[in-house]
Amino acid sequence: MAADNVVFGSGLVPQFTTGDWTTVNDPYYASLPTANPDPFNKNGARNVLGAAFLVQDSSGRLKKIRYVRYNSTANPAAPAAPGPVYWADNTRTVVTGKFSESSPASISNMVAGYLVNLNFTNGNYIFIQTFGYLAQALAGTAAAGAGITATGDFAVTALANATTAPTVVVLAYALAVAAGGKADVNVCIDTL
Repeated sequence: MAADNVVFGSGLVPQFTTGDWTTVNDPYYASLPTANPDPFNKNGARNVLGAAFLVQDSSGRLKKIRYVRYNSTANPAAPAAPGPVYWADNTRTVVTGKFSESSPASISNMVAGYLVNLNFTNGNYIFIQTFGYLAQALAGTAAAGAGITATGDFAVTALANATTAPTVVVLAYALAVAAGGKADVNVCIDTL
């Protein structure tokens, strides 16, 4: 897979320490002082926490990603495909895959985006995708055009069809009929 190109970074240049945002897993260092004079390197963070960046894939599609810390007390097993993560606090800089650890707890509207790096380490810094095309993400039993909502630990539920009115925040829309619980999706948590 070719690495995506950075299009716009909120005035900041993102640091992809692995060369590809989808594999970033920057270590968290508890021993570093939080009052570090470098505002971009708190406890090992290589980017400003919560910062959004636009990237463009090799097909020209724009995606919005955010740099966050994945930190879960229960740390559920990683999903088999990109799955939903939830805001774990009110700073919008920490996410968790555990539905009951969302802030406030167990509220589907607290979905932050899709976890793309399935080889992440709990406690480390990663990027999540909040807007744009995402291949083979968890989509439940979604029909083409149906909304997908986050409903549990790395779990999603598909709305009945493209015209079903959502009662919670829609995480994404399926671009094709889901097969094996996965589909290409258009993530829509953020806007451009």
